[in-house]
Amino acid sequence: RRVTLPGGVAMTQAILENRQLAFNDGRRFSGVVSFRDHDKGFGLIQLQNPDALPAHIQSRVRQRGLLVKQDCPADSGMQAQLERLLYFRDADADFEGVGV
Repeated sequence: RRVTLPGGVAMTQAILENRQLAFNDGRRFSGVVSFRDHDKGFGLIQLQNPDALPAHIQSRVRQRGLLVKQDCPADSGMQAQLERLLYFRDADADFEGVGV
């Protein structure tokens, strides 16, 4: 028996996470891996140019920043750092030729 979400939508990880691709028109975005948990297959990338991200991704980063301000109101350094970090799963990233 197949389990679906309301409306018959397939229950996939991408749907549950409300994931959207972070590239448009074949553009790729680069940065430096700030943290990576190889065993769990995810990490955070320090973006080189966060303003180049599509508007929907910038909006998500701002939303996360607002949550951080609520959780750590006195830590402006943490807030500034998180504004440049983007979550990724290993499947999202291209590590070819990179020793990570």
